[in-house]
Amino acid sequence: MATPAFMFQRQQNFRFERNDPIVAYFLDEADLTAITHWQTQIGYTFEFHEMHDIGNPIYIRPDGNTSTSSMTKIDTKNIPDPALHYKNKMNIKQPWIENIANYSVISKLGTAKINEIASIATHEWKYLQKLADRRWSGWKKPLTLMERALLTGQYPPPPLKNQGT
Repeated sequence: MATPAFMFQRQQNFRFERNDPIVAYFLDEADLTAITHWQTQIGYTFEFHEMHDIGNPIYIRPDGNTSTSSMTKIDTKNIPDPALHYKNKMNIKQPWIENIANYSVISKLGTAKINEIASIATHEWKYLQKLADRRWSGWKKPLTLMERALLTGQYPPPPLKNQGT
């Protein structure tokens, strides 16, 4: 199996959708089936980039934003629940998402998009963590049986001998 092209990119933007190549590569079929909160809004993408990898971060980039610093970031490593981790202890009524790093970058997206991002993070946290962990650890998707057969020269099989003679 050839390495997917996105693996060679320093910045990898994706939509949290079942058929997105990055999501489909790093999550198993069982994960994809279990996820119920997918991205439906346009106007932003999720992102991995090579500038800061501590905490297995997932960045959020509004469409049209070309900044190379100060991106909105959610760390996923060793955080059991983002709502508790990012909670403002001085203002417990403040939505947790407003306490993530560089929230101001996405604050202009509007309530529907921000609520969607928070909902995805809240409901699909373990899958976001798995996606980020696999991305940041250098995990490679296992080859299928067909891919292994092609690589080892075992496919196509030799032609059958004529059994009628």
